[in-house]
Amino acid sequence: MTGASAMPARQWTELTGVGFDVAEREEAARALRESEERFRLIAEHAHDLIALLDAEGRSCYLTPSCESLLGYPPGALLGTVAWALIDAEEWAEAQEWGTGKLRELRLRKADGSWLWVEVCYEITGRPEAHFVVIARDISERKGAEVERRLLESELRQAQKMEAVGQLAGGIAHDFNNLLSLISGYSEILLRRLGSEGDGSKEIVEIGKAADRATRLTRQLLAFSRKQLLEERVLDLNAVVVETRTMLEPLIGENIELTGTLACDLGSISADNGQLEQIIMNLVVNARDAMPAGGQLLLETRNVTLGDATPSRPPGTAPGDYVVLIVSDTGEGMDVATAEQIFEPFYTTKERGAGTGLGLATVYGIVKQSGGLIEVESEPGVGTTFRIYFPRVAEKPEPLRPPSVEERPLVGSETVLLVEDDEAIRALGRVMLEEYGYTVLPARDGTAALELADNHPDPIELLMTDVLMPRMGGIELAERLSKLRPQLEVLYTSGYNDSGSTLTRIPGSRYLQKPYTMEDLARTLRELLDSPHSPAGKAREGPTPRR
Repeated sequence: MTGASAMPARQWTELTGVGFDVAEREEAARALRESEERFRLIAEHAHDLIALLDAEGRSCYLTPSCESLLGYPPGALLGTVAWALIDAEEWAEAQEWGTGKLRELRLRKADGSWLWVEVCYEITGRPEAHFVVIARDISERKGAEVERRLLESELRQAQKMEAVGQLAGGIAHDFNNLLSLISGYSEILLRRLGSEGDGSKEIVEIGKAADRATRLTRQLLAFSRKQLLEERVLDLNAVVVETRTMLEPLIGENIELTGTLACDLGSISADNGQLEQIIMNLVVNARDAMPAGGQLLLETRNVTLGDATPSRPPGTAPGDYVVLIVSDTGEGMDVATAEQIFEPFYTTKERGAGTGLGLATVYGIVKQSGGLIEVESEPGVGTTFRIYFPRVAEKPEPLRPPSVEERPLVGSETVLLVEDDEAIRALGRVMLEEYGYTVLPARDGTAALELADNHPDPIELLMTDVLMPRMGGIELAERLSKLRPQLEVLYTSGYNDSGSTLTRIPGSRYLQKPYTMEDLARTLRELLDSPHSPAGKAREGPTPRR
């Protein structure tokens, strides 16, 4: 035999064994390459951050997702201690964790901001790769949790407001009527006695006390969102400019007041008087937070909030808004205080220095106007309030009605007075007759319709309470205006049970209870003497009589 067949059996076995060994090594190398390729594909396409750390916590490997998640370029963190990216307090807690357990913490990004991640780690026991750490981005989930907490806080706030509002609304109607009687008859007595008459000084003090009680009642109605609002399309810039003249004497010389008003600001729908009250309350609150002086900024902006807007305040729908910003450089607040500032009767001032209703009033007005308010504050830095009002397409109306020629406040017209409270109806009649008007009193809407139907002479003005049994003032005005097109309408009320804004018939006005005799008389003359008034066009002017 020759060739292989002649080779001894032992040598053949050794040769084939070497061949098998080479084949096994090649197979192992191929499997290793495939394994490394699979690991590379997984590492390069992983959204989670995977890190290998040595026993000292230094990074020896990081997946490419490090750049997309944290903003660090490839290789920038290799050899650095990974724990330096973790907040100190959270790192102290993290050291107590066990392996394989999920925990939430924040990692500092390259731009200095923080990324919320969910982390777990395992110990390999190998010095060159002692820890395997996996971190998953949960910032979207955390943002949703923050929004949920804010919405829950909004709900709790609304529930508290509703509860206190029910109490305030339950007493406000009767209390306003009592204040109307106290203020009204005090004013009538003072008018008849004169400023030097016996007891006039005491009557003045009674009137002042009634005025203070009136302001308190209106604050209660404001934060409980039970005011009647006379909404108009307004230019917020014009309101800020007009209010500023009243602000400067309030804040003192040690506070610098500046304004940054958007030149193309959109219009909003709001009650001008209530808007002024918002600004006044926020400015007074800022002044009290800066006893040693500081800077106060009033700013307006146009803002468009979309579905994906990261800074969209919870509770605001996507759309166009006009934003009022009031910022101060005062003492600021911690988180616990900021969460309570809109609570009714909550105050950080010393006893007797405030009622705790200022910011609660602001909150109620903003909510009733369809807006949203948020606060940002930091101790020692200052506080910023942002109020979002839905933007409207209509052009703004003038803040004040066109001035009419100064005329006497007396009149001779006929007024249909509708009021369900007998005492208030009697007071209204006395007030109107003091100024020379002929008064037709009615206890409710049904009686008023019957009275108007049986009255052959003109009735120039309807003065009606908004809330009455069986038929409210708005429905009454609508029905009477069809029968008497030249009728002017003056609504009166001190309480809004439904929380809705006042639906105005063109040319009508609203007077909140309790009101002064002069306010009543001036409002009547503005209505009746207006050149746009049908009644005003029908005559050259009033013929006063006493």
